[in-house]
Amino acid sequence: MNWVQIAWVMMSAASLTLGVIHLFVWLKQRSQYAHLLFFALAISATTYGAFELVVMQAQSPAGYAAALRWAHVLLAMVVLSIVWFVHFYFDAGRLWLAYLISGIRLLALGLNFVTGVNINFREVSALDPVMLWGGVVITALVGIANPWAIVAQIGNVLLVAFIVDASVTLWRRGGPGARRRAGVVGGSLVVCIAAVAGFATLITLGLVHAPTIVMPGVFIVVLAMGYELCQRRCESRLNRAV
Repeated sequence: MNWVQIAWVMMSAASLTLGVIHLFVWLKQRSQYAHLLFFALAISATTYGAFELVVMQAQSPAGYAAALRWAHVLLAMVVLSIVWFVHFYFDAGRLWLAYLISGIRLLALGLNFVTGVNINFREVSALDPVMLWGGVVITALVGIANPWAIVAQIGNVLLVAFIVDASVTLWRRGGPGARRRAGVVGGSLVVCIAAVAGFATLITLGLVHAPTIVMPGVFIVVLAMGYELCQRRCESRLNRAV
């Protein structure tokens, strides 16, 4: 195995482990929906990482496009999990905006299967190898951008706006703990989503020559959310003990 395969397997395994831990927490505290949504996010991230590894090692344009098309199912689950996690965990954010983002992401998922080869590309023509550090070669796709990708991009912009709004609301009304949650979770989400979505858009438009890589950004989000959930749970136990 090369370092890319090892890194992706490790990120997927860590996401799965964290997800299972919080599933057990939710089973004991059914009213804590944030833990259930984190489990959904972690499982989606785990499966998406496997698809992304397949994409990077694709042997044909058709295989690359097909794997990326199905990977969007997991990516949609990631987005939906993030939206509703923020809503329940922050107890903030405009509800109409959360529904709008969810609807747009589901629309983009539908378009992913009925327009072009996936939501990113209308047509694909070839694979182009990309050399990484250590001599590892992964594949990038050469093709024509799907104009319907604008739907997913609009959803990403609204998602960032929703998280910023919820984070600001939590920051203003809460104490040190609430401000920490707004900074750690909200800040990591905004930075990672903006970076990953922006990079993917540049790749689809042909302005950057690289494969579509999302898993590292999603993994950072999983770590930030998992840390904050554990931190808050520890604080709750400490307060009960006192």
